[in-house]
Amino acid sequence: MRNPGVVGAHHLRRYSGIARERPLNLATASHSLLCSLNSCFLFVQQSTKRRQLVNLFQSLAHLNPLSLCNQIHAQVVVSGFQNDTYFAQALLSIYGRCQRLRYARSVFDKMPNMSLASWSSMVSMYARNGFSEETLSVFLESRRSCNESPNRDILANVLRACTRMSGGDGDIGQQLHCFLVKLGFDRDVYMGTFLVDLYAKNGDIDDGARMVFDGLVEKSEIAWTTIVTAYARSGRSDESLRLFNEVVGGNKISPDRYLMCSVLNACAMLKFFEGGKQIHCQVLRRATEMDVSVVNALIDLYSKCGRVQGARKIFDQMVDRNVISWTTMISGYMQNAFDKEAMKLFSEMTKLGWNPDEVVCATILMSCGSIEALEQGREVHAYIIKANLECDPYVKNGLIDMYTKCNSLTDARRVFDVTDCQNVVCYNALIEGYSRHEQLVYLFGEDTTSSKLHDIVILNSTTIYDFCKGIANSKTMPRYADTSAKTSSGFQLHPENIYDKYFAESGGVYSSKVNYGSYDIQTLLRWCAFAIPWTFTEGEY
Repeated sequence: MRNPGVVGAHHLRRYSGIARERPLNLATASHSLLCSLNSCFLFVQQSTKRRQLVNLFQSLAHLNPLSLCNQIHAQVVVSGFQNDTYFAQALLSIYGRCQRLRYARSVFDKMPNMSLASWSSMVSMYARNGFSEETLSVFLESRRSCNESPNRDILANVLRACTRMSGGDGDIGQQLHCFLVKLGFDRDVYMGTFLVDLYAKNGDIDDGARMVFDGLVEKSEIAWTTIVTAYARSGRSDESLRLFNEVVGGNKISPDRYLMCSVLNACAMLKFFEGGKQIHCQVLRRATEMDVSVVNALIDLYSKCGRVQGARKIFDQMVDRNVISWTTMISGYMQNAFDKEAMKLFSEMTKLGWNPDEVVCATILMSCGSIEALEQGREVHAYIIKANLECDPYVKNGLIDMYTKCNSLTDARRVFDVTDCQNVVCYNALIEGYSRHEQLVYLFGEDTTSSKLHDIVILNSTTIYDFCKGIANSKTMPRYADTSAKTSSGFQLHPENIYDKYFAESGGVYSSKVNYGSYDIQTLLRWCAFAIPWTFTEGEY
């Protein structure tokens, strides 16, 4: 028996041949080992970077990192994750929250795989920022490119966008309705409420909004609010109140402040006081609904319906007031020609430490101008400067109008000269004031070729009327006969609008021999300068 420990010669020859054929190369082995270790290290490093970026995005989930958007995006690109679906979706979300739609769209267009979540983010982003056409465009693109069915969020945003487009696009709305029926969302209360609003704003109440509303399996408070408001705004106040009473009397839902405010605002807009009183009674029965927004709506209702004393009584009984409460009451006084009361309430408001906003200031300036209260107007002007509200265009127009009506043309011109946006309203107020005092020549000067009239961008019939009246009264017709008036692109000034004002104020009638439709503005100015003295002195033509 052969000893296993003894190796034969043929075995030695065999192993020695192998050794000669495959010699051990330490350099090659070391290089291979290092490459493997480097690959492993790079993988670990990339995994670490990815984990760090994921943690960064998660920490920014509830923030609005406007200043960090581009830096975060750069880190993603440098790290080589620009094609990573997770980071692309995260960048899309961050840009959307920061309203960087252009950057968001750039990330979206470069995404290798666009999921339903990506399409939903883009649609929601456009809809949330008021880009209705872009919302619809992205939705239609998703239908061509994405095999998945759209979810409720996408459809709701598209419906909201269609509602905003010109008050609601009927054809697109009907197509979306059919699509919702196909997907089985037509009886869903969430989607149905958007459909009701879309049909209502498109003017299709009975065959559209009401049909969808009646078909809802469950009717939420928002759905009831939408249909009740739709009837009220369309002028069908009786049906609106009937539905409201059905809601309240049948205890179907507990009407919240949104429903109360919607119906009260609709009644105020239509000046439907009797219906508003019924709602007021419902408000009084439900003490929990007597919050500040509902009371403000009641004040607005009473004011717009001419019940100023009732509005003031409600205002005085308020436990909690806000700026809107004061604004509504002051506006109610002004709308009903209670200018002194409006000014008194404004003074009380400031003494109690409230800070009137630009709406209140513009409103009270109208009251000051109506009763020619120059000193009070200057006090309001001082507050406007102190509150840094003089840059608001409505406030500036109100100041110019107030000063011209208070016979202080110097102050009006001073405000006008420092105005950055000299729009048509400013010119109307200034020209009307100067023409009333027969001082239009001092407004534009003797040399009309270099006057500020050539800088007017937009003219309307009121501006031309006041200008013509002023040059006729001030006997400056020859100098202004060749004045060139510019109008904005796409805007056509109809001379008959100006003739309407002439003869309406003078009490005269049209002459059958006047072919007013054939005049251009230069001819119109010449004719007005000749005709106005006759129409205003004789009273007929």
